[in-house]
Amino acid sequence: MENKYQLVRELDDSDYRVHFDILNKLGSGTFGTVYKVKHKLHETKAALKIIEHQVNTDTEIMRREMDNLIKVNSEYVIRYLYCWVEMDNKCNKMPAFGRRSADEAMNLSEFIISCELFKELLECIQYLHDLSPAVIHRDLKPDNILISLNPQNGRYLKLCDFGLAVLHEASGVIRHTGCVGTSIYMATEVRLNKDYTTKVDVYSLAVIASQLFCLNAFE
Repeated sequence: MENKYQLVRELDDSDYRVHFDILNKLGSGTFGTVYKVKHKLHETKAALKIIEHQVNTDTEIMRREMDNLIKVNSEYVIRYLYCWVEMDNKCNKMPAFGRRSADEAMNLSEFIISCELFKELLECIQYLHDLSPAVIHRDLKPDNILISLNPQNGRYLKLCDFGLAVLHEASGVIRHTGCVGTSIYMATEVRLNKDYTTKVDVYSLAVIASQLFCLNAFE
């Protein structure tokens, strides 16, 4: 992993197409597009997210934020390898994982499986919130929860898309940006641009649970 990580670190200010072959498009959202890519030298497959770089964005703040996320190496979250700036784009490189979805009503077996998956999701969030400083994801939703095709240590879930994630000092005086994230999963204090903590992620979890178990609590 060390050698592969160094190869990624050399990508500063370079065109990603020089180093990666794009295999296919995985999806897109408000802030960017994700592609499945393969490194041309060591053939490692990964997910590459290209984020539109706004003119009024502080690049150094973005870089410091990503540098902190790169240090997060856990079975609970997608492993970020590096990020770099290319002209008007910011690219993030992370491993690729499988994605699954189900639209049918649950039977008993599916309910038990859903309970186990939600337990894993809670553990993922607890891991982020127990870090020092804590990480607030701020965009928890089903699209940002991946299920691995090759589970390790009995775990299936990993969190992804930390484009809106922010570091939170429990005793700090930094005011986080309001009205960020996906509306239906956004806590009231975020929507109203008030001070907030890691608890806003817990609100998002509650909405996900309501959808997962068909509780209709937030309708």
